Amino acid sequence: MYTTLKFKLITEKKEDLEALKDLMRLQSSAVRSAYNRLKENYSNKDIYHLIRKTSPNLPSRYITHAIIKAS
Repeated sequence: MYTTLKFKLITEKKEDLEALKDLMRLQSSAVRSAYNRLKENYSNKDIYHLIRKTSPNLPSRYITHAIIKAS
């Protein structure tokens, strides 16, 4: 079960907003990639390592959650 929160984010620095957008873009890409690999019957461990290799800036907890969300 997922809980969704909606709120308006106000940042003082434009760099913070850009960093957040980049992180959201990487997370979305990781979910899409995990979903496609799951359809190809890859194991979660293999998917984790593939995403880690292609997106080294994405924190490991985001990769794990992307795999869970994709399944």
